[in-house]
Amino acid sequence: MEEILKQILGKLDNVDKRLDSMDQRLDSMDQRFDSMNTKIDKLEIKLTDRIDGLEKRVDSRFNKLESKVDAVYEKTAELLEFKTEAIQRLDIVESHNK
Repeated sequence: MEEILKQILGKLDNVDKRLDSMDQRLDSMDQRFDSMNTKIDKLEIKLTDRIDGLEKRVDSRFNKLESKVDAVYEKTAELLEFKTEAIQRLDIVESHNK
């Protein structure tokens, strides 16, 4: 009977050692998981900052482009007005020459 108890205690010790080993592995995995989450959070912050920076650059370029397009429209309007005046003057000159 004593021998059986020793075997059972030996098996229980073995199970305890294995459980301790598993606990250590779980702790290690928890630390790795926490480390990965920290890295992900840092990357998320970096990406958010980069996206914000890119959005600002795009907005700036869009505003510049928009002002250039506005300038083209203004110049086109001026040229059309000049063309109209030139045609009117040519018509006047032509009518005086007849």
